[in-house]
Amino acid sequence: MSKLTIGIIGGSSLFHSTRFSSLAQKVVDTEHGSVLVYTGVWGSTTHDIVFIQRHHADAANHEYNQPANVNYRAIVTALKQEKVDCIIGVYSVGSMRLDIPIGQLVIPDDYFNPFNILNISTSYEAHVVPHITEPLRTHLVQLLQQANLNVRDGGVYVQTSGPRFETKSEIRFFSQYGELVGMTGAHEAGLANEVKLPFAMVSIVDNLANGLGHKLTVCGARRCIKAHV
Repeated sequence: MSKLTIGIIGGSSLFHSTRFSSLAQKVVDTEHGSVLVYTGVWGSTTHDIVFIQRHHADAANHEYNQPANVNYRAIVTALKQEKVDCIIGVYSVGSMRLDIPIGQLVIPDDYFNPFNILNISTSYEAHVVPHITEPLRTHLVQLLQQANLNVRDGGVYVQTSGPRFETKSEIRFFSQYGELVGMTGAHEAGLANEVKLPFAMVSIVDNLANGLGHKLTVCGARRCIKAHV
């Protein structure tokens, strides 16, 4: 495979990871805001990566940004300006299925988000057919399987607004349309589609959704996030 520049957008699941500690930090200015990015070589490969931590991407404010306040337009525009070949979004998610346990890796093949749809362009370019890029998604599944990781191939990521978790009634409703629930992925997928960058998701289950299994708590979800980084 030829050398690639891979854009990675991470969140809670990667904030404390040491995998990105050797990367160089810089600020990328876009028309939508300034973004803090980390660049370098990915592990033992020859591929370059451009990593953005979505909740701490605002270069002017290093405080945590809630999902609804993340500057998704600036993040995706910054990756486009950095000339990445593709974007991989990494997400901590809730499972709406008892057969998808905590700790499970899932590579979704679609997403559900009919609310608060974001766009960058105010012109015709915003009329896109939303999708997960199947060749990239399939390649991710193969790489994870080759690494002997237990990965679930396919599933629908349902996006909610947050920052609170969903009610039991909401989960019963959303579970008709997907297996996973999160607060950020659909925005990033849709904007990547708009700027014509291949996009795929890697989801890590850190909790069973409200009403499934043991009582859902924020502290419990955070413990699972740290355990599965």
